[in-house]
Amino acid sequence: MYDERYICAVRHDHPIAQQTELTLEQFCQLEQALISYHGSSFSGVTDQALQAMGLQRNVSLSVQNFIVLPKLLEQSDLLAVVPERLITHLNNLKRFEPPPLKFKASPKH
Repeated sequence: MYDERYICAVRHDHPIAQQTELTLEQFCQLEQALISYHGSSFSGVTDQALQAMGLQRNVSLSVQNFIVLPKLLEQSDLLAVVPERLITHLNNLKRFEPPPLKFKASPKH
């Protein structure tokens, strides 16, 4: 149907909000929230890519759906990797391009 573009988001007055880009080191160090449809996982495809690079990120919150995530970001110092269209019309969130990660290609069926 369409390709989803993911970006990093933080609240507009987050300590890193004045920066123009997000480094891989910052990405790994900042406290993060992620979406887990099961609600209990603190690891996803981003974490697999980081692990392949010998890195890991600091995930402290796992939520089950995208709907609550913008409000959580607005009220905390959390960073999240989100579909761009989720926050397109939210001016109170700062957007960053995610740092480059190496994702393994999924096997073709």
